[in-house]
Amino acid sequence: MGTLKGWGVNIPRERASYREALKQLEEETDDKKIQELLDGLPYFVIRYDIAKKKEASQFSSLSPLISGAGFRSRDTLPFATSLKADGVGVPISVKEIVVEGAKPQTLRYYVLLSRHKERAKKALKEDQSLQRFQR
Repeated sequence: MGTLKGWGVNIPRERASYREALKQLEEETDDKKIQELLDGLPYFVIRYDIAKKKEASQFSSLSPLISGAGFRSRDTLPFATSLKADGVGVPISVKEIVVEGAKPQTLRYYVLLSRHKERAKKALKEDQSLQRFQR
């Protein structure tokens, strides 16, 4: 009974459909299709890709991108909203996980494709509503 499964912990394995979606994301250029693929991937698949591939991962978190673009804020929502705005349209997805405990919390992680980082930085710097967060 010393296994994770015996303790009631179920760790899903990467399914063929997830591998296929990851492969499609590498090749896809249409932003709407990329958005659909991103939204369809569960959090654990993205975290696994980031942990396994480190710098070579095709995913990036929004938080380091914000500070790398010269902004200072713990609140990522205004930046995610800016990237999703009409006319900007950088594909970005929110992944929510619930942390159980005495006070359960819902954590939100915003992820985008690494190849869109420079495009996202440029869009954030051009958004006048975010200037108050500039360093």
